[in-house]
Amino acid sequence: MKFLYPPGFNLKASLLRLSGFVLLCIYLLSATASQELTTSSTEKLKDVFWSPLTEFELSTLSKVHLAQSADPDALLALAIMASGNIRTTREFNQIKSRIYQFIDRVKPLISQQKNTWRKAFELHNAMHDEFFLANAPHTELQGYKSDQSQLSRVFSDKTYNCTSSALLYLILARYFGLAVEAVILPSHVFVQLTLPTGQKLDIETTSKTGFGLRHDKAYYENNNNLLENSEHWFRVRNLIPATYHDYVNRQVDSVYRLIADNMNHQHLAAERMAKVDRYRLQEVRSWLLPDDPQALLYRFYVFNNGLINLLQQKNNQQAIQLIAKAEILIQQYSKQMTAGSLLPTKKQQQQIDSIITFIFTSKAGIAFSEDDYSAAIDHFTNALRWVREPEKSRKIMRNMVIAHVNQGNLFSRQKDYKLAINWYAKATAILSEIAAVNNAVAVQDKQLKQDLENNIGSAYWNMAVPYLNRGDSYTAHEILGQCSRQFPSIEKCQQGLEKICRTYALPVCQ
Repeated sequence: MKFLYPPGFNLKASLLRLSGFVLLCIYLLSATASQELTTSSTEKLKDVFWSPLTEFELSTLSKVHLAQSADPDALLALAIMASGNIRTTREFNQIKSRIYQFIDRVKPLISQQKNTWRKAFELHNAMHDEFFLANAPHTELQGYKSDQSQLSRVFSDKTYNCTSSALLYLILARYFGLAVEAVILPSHVFVQLTLPTGQKLDIETTSKTGFGLRHDKAYYENNNNLLENSEHWFRVRNLIPATYHDYVNRQVDSVYRLIADNMNHQHLAAERMAKVDRYRLQEVRSWLLPDDPQALLYRFYVFNNGLINLLQQKNNQQAIQLIAKAEILIQQYSKQMTAGSLLPTKKQQQQIDSIITFIFTSKAGIAFSEDDYSAAIDHFTNALRWVREPEKSRKIMRNMVIAHVNQGNLFSRQKDYKLAINWYAKATAILSEIAAVNNAVAVQDKQLKQDLENNIGSAYWNMAVPYLNRGDSYTAHEILGQCSRQFPSIEKCQQGLEKICRTYALPVCQ
């Protein structure tokens, strides 16, 4: 049975309070693109994934091109990796040894069969006898568990469901060169065998009597009266009964894609698998399926939730490392969207863009907390490129105003008032942009504007004071005049001009 479980992510980013200012954290909705699938060194793979991978997993992924070509050894390793609980080469080799022993034992029987139908049939029977609990039709569901989607468990306790049993047969069939694919219905998975004649044969791997079971309209409408009807067949396996319409619209996938999808099946449920393991498999699945928007979205959630945890722990160093890996994913996603090679739904795109926004605002927040306001502004600018909601854009722009003001304040403390005024001027321009979009000035923007004007007025006054101390009232008046012309609403500059004119007889004051 194929149920896609959402990975149970916490979708709400915590608010970060930095420098007395509440930094924007995007609230995400409920519910990557990965690098090209070619032979990759394990070192390159380490650069791609945030989740730690073992040497067995890295080695398996470095041979993914072989799995795509239906190499049985590569498929077996990938399918065991998808189980999530076998992570060492030693453990895998134990399973591989059992497979090899089985193949050596049944090879004489299968090789003597006169046609492909017989070869595939004998392999199906031998698989049931060797790897599943039941050996007779009347007890064939003894080891069946509707949620047992891990191939690894077949070898430990002989339990299985439609997915794990189909995976086993698909891989075994490849060792014998059989042309097999996975067939996926809304609640079920089975195998399709293509005979040399081109005929397609359906194989129900959960049933020893399911080899070649005809899936025609009569079967799904329970009119064949030959064996058990289809509704009963599904219900005894705790499956939602499929319809003939489901079968006509069935999805036929490669063994490789079924394995990749197995990294999001029942065994990833929160009550069955630790979060760190679920995250790892979600990351790998997206990397294996770069054209799957939902897999990509889940991978972005992995980065999102990992980042939230690190920020809550105030672990900025690791947060920056995570963001660096996320940015590789963002770049690839951007390229795919531009090229049209990824086709997410509108909702998926909104969710991904929201996570990207959160990643960049978080990076800006870290820079902000380290007084690196220039970098913070760059990251806020990157975040704005992904924002869709006007109010979220305004919040980020307000954060940019604060960053510009703080950068200006740094130069003011260094008595470099010209540079400080340049930064304040940029902040003023952003505030004006916010006001233009809003067609009004919000309460928080009024306060920002007032604080900003005070800073600008103080910077101009501090520039003028040294000239006044030398008696050069003319230059001091010119400086404050520049302020008054560029920022006519700043009262402090106007008051300074009036004070100079009351104290000194200047031609401009007449």
